[in-house]
Amino acid sequence: MTLDPRRWLLSDEAQGLAATLDGGAETPARVAALRKQIGGPEAPQRAAALLELVELRRRGAVKFSRAAQMFFTRKGLEQATDETIARYKALRFAGFSSVVDACCGVGGDLLALAERGVVGVDADEALTAYAKHNARVYGYEVAVETLRLDAGNLPPCGAWHADPDRRAEGPRTTRPELHEPTLETLAAWRAQTPAAAVKLAPAARLPGEWSEACELEWISRGGECRQQVAWCGPLAASRGERRATRLNSQGEAATLVGAPGGPLEAARELGAFVFDPDPAVLAADLLGTLASTGGLARVAAGSAYLTGDAPQPHGLVDAFRVVEAMPLRRDRLAGWLAERSVGRLEIKCRGGAVSPAGLRRELKLRGEAGATLIVYPDAGGSLRVVIAERDA
Repeated sequence: MTLDPRRWLLSDEAQGLAATLDGGAETPARVAALRKQIGGPEAPQRAAALLELVELRRRGAVKFSRAAQMFFTRKGLEQATDETIARYKALRFAGFSSVVDACCGVGGDLLALAERGVVGVDADEALTAYAKHNARVYGYEVAVETLRLDAGNLPPCGAWHADPDRRAEGPRTTRPELHEPTLETLAAWRAQTPAAAVKLAPAARLPGEWSEACELEWISRGGECRQQVAWCGPLAASRGERRATRLNSQGEAATLVGAPGGPLEAARELGAFVFDPDPAVLAADLLGTLASTGGLARVAAGSAYLTGDAPQPHGLVDAFRVVEAMPLRRDRLAGWLAERSVGRLEIKCRGGAVSPAGLRRELKLRGEAGATLIVYPDAGGSLRVVIAERDA
């Protein structure tokens, strides 16, 4: 029988070969040598799968500390929750001794839930084999089943987590109604077992009933909003509200809860500080809530940057102490920076107002001093720049 190349990767033969590969360039000569080493009619497919695995393990190191021993598919790695976020999410399942991780994929969330009596389920037999192996890499023996779930066959559990396939019909989509399992299936599972978490893309928009019945949380790490989670039933700490959470490298969380939208006025004049909100705040539409908690205002109408006269202790903003502010005129700005020997520059802008790389080239920087530029359009659409220092 022909063995799926993804399953063949689990064999001792494949792993022995993987240990000899260093992740270098896939030159024709190297590929040909690997095919010859594998031998047989399936050598081309197996060689391609092995080289891809080596590449994915290298890329997976940003998500998993033991990626070099793990198994991935390209889509599985892209959609997998990283260790830091998975551990944070698993805290909400404390008190539940039986959890189903539906659509477990390669096991990102499964690993963090392993101590909760978790059962992983996925319709792809190769993925379930990978998830089981990946759990063992972290020292866990977990039950993983190959099963296509529908509205009527969620395994009995106290709580469940689902990561629906966003590419069920081809290209990736942020529309939950096109995911697999469908919203109708997920709703049926909620009716059966209310304690649930549904992982979604940050840009996904759930129907009103879900927004009202669940708590929606946007989670960021490393300066990027990574995922949205719909917390349902007993797992919803703030039902009907939104939460923005930033995780640092140690997994410590800064979080903000509130209602979306809300009025947010522009400042009459720039304060002593400019604040750059975390991407999770913007994705959750909680900029108004963030501003009201600290007495802040927009630097200009429509801008996502905030300003105020006092430092902000909130972990969901990066603070910058204002040194100078001026209209964005390249010659004037270049002269100001040259006079102060500024050669190291961080350039921040939103919405494509300028190209940071292009602006950096135009400024012809020289010197050892450092600074931050924050570029934004004023009420009339003209660009302004704040020269600032990061507030420690």
